[in-house]
Order: sequence, then C-alpha cells, then structure tokens
Amino acid sequence: MDLTTGKIEWTIEQDSYKANRLTWLKEDDTYRDDIGKLIKTPADVLKVYEQLGGIFSAPAKQGDVMVLGGYDGWVYCYGGSVKP
Repeated sequence: MDLTTGKIEWTIEQDSYKANRLTWLKEDDTYRDDIGKLIKTPADVLKVYEQLGGIFSAPAKQGDVMVLGGYDGWVYCYGGSVKP
C-alpha cells in the first residue's frame, strides 16, 4: 500500500488461501452466512487463520523486497530478483 495515497500497490494469495477460502468465505471474499456455526471457539479462529494463510508479523521492506512471517511458521520473501 502506498502510505501517501492509500492505494493498494499489489496483493498476494498464498496456496493455503486458494485451497481453503471457500471453506470460510463466499466467492466475493465476505464471510459465509453460516460462519457463526463454523467458528465457535478460539481454536476455530486459529484454524481459520492457518487455513487462509494468515500473516501475523509486521512486514519488513527494503527496496522492492518485502519479508513477512506467516502463521504457518514460514518466512515469505516477495519481490526483488535473484542475483548470482
């Protein structure tokens, strides 16, 4: 997001989001009408975060590279280029 204009510069969808989104969301990415029946406990909330590829870290950005920590324990690096 451009902090000056608020414009979203780019987005990314993790594989877990693509695989699990319709378990929790409708096609337009709003919550399903029966979401209250699916999420009943704090553990269920964490399951949603895990299955949708939740990000729980503050992003670190340098130049055109952004690094994020995922709920799944992986560190994700987006942008940049590979140099020999």
